[in-house]
Amino acid sequence: MGTLLVLIGGLIGAGSVYKKGFMPAWIYLINLAFALYISIFLASFVVSLLEIPGLEAGYKNAIAIGGVFFIVNIILQKVTEQVIPNPEGDFNLPPISQLFAAGAGFLSGIIVAGILLYCFMQTPFVSGFAQKKELRSTARNTLMGVVYTVNAFSFQSLTPEAEKDLRAVRLLLPPADEEDQQKKEEPKGSSGPENNPAGETVKKDSPEASAPGAGKKDETKKTEEPAPDRS
Repeated sequence: MGTLLVLIGGLIGAGSVYKKGFMPAWIYLINLAFALYISIFLASFVVSLLEIPGLEAGYKNAIAIGGVFFIVNIILQKVTEQVIPNPEGDFNLPPISQLFAAGAGFLSGIIVAGILLYCFMQTPFVSGFAQKKELRSTARNTLMGVVYTVNAFSFQSLTPEAEKDLRAVRLLLPPADEEDQQKKEEPKGSSGPENNPAGETVKKDSPEASAPGAGKKDETKKTEEPAPDRS
């Protein structure tokens, strides 16, 4: 269900920017990506400032990421308008660029849907949802996909400190949950020694016992013994 919601958001985004041209759609996508990237890595700091009695951790995460994302996106949009005031007129692109505009709008819609889903799933209202884990996983994977993409294009990687901050705002699973998930994915039913914790070994039949005719030899020896003399 979470994947369907994100895809619907992508389709809405594609339809909303289809007639606006490629450059406005591309600029909007880049601003969204950087706004989300900045908000994610500032989230742990913002959460530490939200020491409000009675405010749950989920609300703090939603305010930190959602609020910073909204503010940074507005700032980036204003800066872009000053640098490129008329993106449609400054760049004369062929008509096929409309398809790329739809693609950029689709990705923008996915980002917006992902962050909205993340913020909503941090609230206690979802405690009774049957698909709570699946929705949270979809939101988490969507936002982390943006982080990994920006890191790949900027030749960066997550440091242990960054991973710790991301776990604090529930964007990465704790190590214990990752180990449990790996154990569930391991194939079962193998007869290797790692699946025999008691250290027991299976005894195999010796070659002598399994050789054909071994029992017949013993019977032959018994029949060849002479009968006792009773005279």
